[in-house]
Amino acid sequence: MAILKLPREVALKIAAGEVVERPVSVVKEALENSLDAHSSRILVTLTEGGKSSIVVEDNGNGILWQEMPLVITRYATSKIATVNDLSNIKTLGYRGEAIASIAAVSRIDLRSKAKGAAEGGLLKAEGGSIVCHEQLPWKEGTRLQVDDLFFNFPARKKFLRSNLSELRKISALMRDFGAAYPAVLFSLYHNGNKIFETQGTGDRAAVLRSLWGASPETRSTTVSCGSIKLECWWQSTPGRQKNIITSFVNGRIVSDPLIRGAASAACKDFSGNWMFFFTLPPELVDVNIHPAKAEVRFRYPAEIFEAVKAASLDLQNRPTRLSFPSFWEGKELKEFVAPHLHRQALPQREEGQDLFSRVSSPELLEEVKIESWGEKSVFSPDESKIFFIAQMAAGYLLFEKNGQLIIMDPHAAHERIEYEKVLSRMKSEQFPSQKLNPPLLIPPTLASEVEEYGVELEKAGFIFEIEEGQSMLSASPALPIEGREGPLFLLRTAILTWNETGSRAMDDVIWKKWATIACKRAVKLTTHCNAAEALHLYAALQFCENPSVCPHGRPTTLVLDKYEIEQFFGREK
Repeated sequence: MAILKLPREVALKIAAGEVVERPVSVVKEALENSLDAHSSRILVTLTEGGKSSIVVEDNGNGILWQEMPLVITRYATSKIATVNDLSNIKTLGYRGEAIASIAAVSRIDLRSKAKGAAEGGLLKAEGGSIVCHEQLPWKEGTRLQVDDLFFNFPARKKFLRSNLSELRKISALMRDFGAAYPAVLFSLYHNGNKIFETQGTGDRAAVLRSLWGASPETRSTTVSCGSIKLECWWQSTPGRQKNIITSFVNGRIVSDPLIRGAASAACKDFSGNWMFFFTLPPELVDVNIHPAKAEVRFRYPAEIFEAVKAASLDLQNRPTRLSFPSFWEGKELKEFVAPHLHRQALPQREEGQDLFSRVSSPELLEEVKIESWGEKSVFSPDESKIFFIAQMAAGYLLFEKNGQLIIMDPHAAHERIEYEKVLSRMKSEQFPSQKLNPPLLIPPTLASEVEEYGVELEKAGFIFEIEEGQSMLSASPALPIEGREGPLFLLRTAILTWNETGSRAMDDVIWKKWATIACKRAVKLTTHCNAAEALHLYAALQFCENPSVCPHGRPTTLVLDKYEIEQFFGREK
């Protein structure tokens, strides 16, 4: 076959295929242009996940109407002018082909007015060809509307996913940009409904709390390594082992294998949401790697690895800061005690009593026989006697039974008891929904997932409602989870489990995770237990299916036989 020069239409579609993969690619390029134009407010409006229409509107510097045709001309840009500029790129865009590629596979409507200009302009194009260009009264800033994406490129259009799937990708991208540029107000609407909005106050911590949720705690650190400065943010995601890593290099969102590798190595035992914001001189990073500008090359890659490692170690070694809901503020926090346990004051020495005035054998504290399970357990004398000896200063409980010395971890034991009680009730479907008053706002990171798993979640006991365009959780399974964020914790755990397993069933995996969460209410090792409490705990543990270990695999009891004790002291017969 002879070598031929490709027709313009074919060449444009090939170029577009490298830059525009799906609707989220259009939004990314438009956001970067808006940020390069120093916008402080960016509004994105979608129809049918962006497959039918994408509108990105900003209040940035705008475009002169006479220059608007250059916007859809390949390799036309205001960002660079010479070869030397390629080694000192300080803008997000620079290639001069993004909007041209988008215009080649869609119908666009571009309206803009440059700051200080007398008139704005209108440009319409279909398949890369201009169909209208004229002056138009417009406010300062730019509005780009992209309709019928891939209308003339069926080979690419058939690979688009569902409206909800495309929306989720765009929503995730917008959230990432909202965290990277907290001083910019980002808004996202879909089919007339507001998905989320940042405040544009410059408070990155507040943005991440609104996106990730206020609980668990979000941590941050800033480290420097050579010429690189790294600002790192992390929030744990209990119930999920996989890390979600988002990276920005000099304000540019990237998916770089070096950063992913460094994060995977340094953060493998610290799962959760991670955001890395790298700042380094532009001459030390090459961004001209791929048309989509998603990959970069670092001149000193070892510094990147060391910076990520240092940030991870700093966060892991930092003690956890305890946070409580607002209703605890100003109130004395009291130690939690299980409902069926009753406190007994420690004995006090009477004034004038000589502690060495008499020596006698200790009294038999209790002797019990286990007859029933639950909070109304009955204890009565039996041949098999269980003696509660004492509670160690370290918190462990000491018992004697048939010559055996039994050492119990009360926290591990109570965890096992609570875990099996909750698991038993869940498997028998005895958990009704519990109304939340007031309803809880669902973070944007979960809102789109809730829509996808709505039917399954309602079967599990969650009830949702929409208030002023925002998703709210109005009821959740009535599990004994402490804290205001407990219901959202259950919701997040179910969704993460389904995402990881591909299942949509309320199976053993979710039941066990929920039961593990519920067992956090267990008494602490430092909680003082009197004889009645200790014996009740021991009795309840014996009715568990697996009394030897807690739900996390730690032993509940250590048993020393009489023979082992006698052998140690050289008294065996």
